[in-house]
Amino acid sequence: MEEAKILRLSGKPQNAPEGYQNRLKVLYSQKATPGSSRKTCRYIPSLPDRILDAPEIRNDYYPNLVDWSPGNVLAVALDNSVCSILWSPHYKELISGHGFAQNQLVIWKYPTMAKVAKLKGHTARVLLTMSPDGATVASAAADEILRLWRCFELDPAR
Repeated sequence: MEEAKILRLSGKPQNAPEGYQNRLKVLYSQKATPGSSRKTCRYIPSLPDRILDAPEIRNDYYPNLVDWSPGNVLAVALDNSVCSILWSPHYKELISGHGFAQNQLVIWKYPTMAKVAKLKGHTARVLLTMSPDGATVASAAADEILRLWRCFELDPAR
């Protein structure tokens, strides 16, 4: 059985279709009025918005980018969980933060998607952010460690 993880980048959740009724029941609540939880109900569709027919995307431990449409759909086929992805416009590379079992950062060259480097230094899932100049990546993990990585040295002549 082949698996692929599809991430859809969107600004807001879909609206519930007409006639949708929330049938969730609050079995236990520490709040005085459990009815107040109705405001937080969100509709999650049971059918996909779009179906990707891409037989070449395999669970081969490499990310696969799909330029689908203005909907910004990113398909990633990896063995472990991807917790965050950043793009370096200067180097045309991706950096991904992974969870269990590797708990590492991986730099990928675009468009070949070849691994450039594996950066290890965490023992739990990794989240990423980039400095405003694009040279430094900060990784924070559930192991309560924050690391700064000079992944993308910028050309001072630019």
